[in-house]
Amino acid sequence: MNNVTKMELYKVLSKPQVYIIFVVGLIIQSIMAGQMRTTMFNGYHKSVYENYMNEMEGEYSIEKKEYINSEYQKFQAIMDDEQKNEIAFNNGKIDGKDYHSIINEEKKAQYRIATVKYIVEKTEYYDSLDKSAQYFYDIEISDYIENLRFNVIPIIVILLIVVPMYTDDIYAGTLAMIKSSKNGRMILLKSRLNISLLISLLICILFAFIEFVTKYIIFDLGNLNAGVESLMIERTMHLPYIISDLSIWQFIVLLYLFYLTSLDKGTQPFVVCDG
Repeated sequence: MNNVTKMELYKVLSKPQVYIIFVVGLIIQSIMAGQMRTTMFNGYHKSVYENYMNEMEGEYSIEKKEYINSEYQKFQAIMDDEQKNEIAFNNGKIDGKDYHSIINEEKKAQYRIATVKYIVEKTEYYDSLDKSAQYFYDIEISDYIENLRFNVIPIIVILLIVVPMYTDDIYAGTLAMIKSSKNGRMILLKSRLNISLLISLLICILFAFIEFVTKYIIFDLGNLNAGVESLMIERTMHLPYIISDLSIWQFIVLLYLFYLTSLDKGTQPFVVCDG
């Protein structure tokens, strides 16, 4: 590190506003990391999904497929008989006690059916794979992965810290002095670019770490050692076979490496399809 680079780095680190921006950015990052960004489908209930995932936890099997299909068919049959039971009660064919029991079953079915239907769809997806997927509670980890590309907080922090390196000369009235020497101008520019890249890299890594740790503490990220094929994100991404064979935590590391090395933070590493 030459003297010019050291001086420029000292100028950045000696500004109190740099630390204020950094700390505020970390706080905002932690707050945003503590929120779900994905809006679930109408009728989804976390407790229902968690209970079924705990019950079915582990590798996909035909027995589990038959079980969840029978659960859905049972609830669907209860919903289909709702009007028939009401008519039977009004005609005196069902007494009040039995009808009250039927109403309770209908409420349970109504509460669970949308979530169970989602698990049926997940099971059909697992059944179509040529690899063994695993059931586990995956809502928060899927939300985390699907929204990685929308993390703009570190980019804003980087801009607020780095841009003044190039604009302070204008406000300080030293721009003319810098322009007077072409060689000196190039040395200064290279030093500032190196510092900008270093700061950007460190901030991206730290903010990514803070986001993951916050989510890991607040949410249930499930089985990170399971294969990425266990997440239904493969329905919306064309993953190369070698990538789809990774574990979830390996896939997350790969995504971060892509975003850290990509000039366009909004670019996705894989092709997203509509289906």
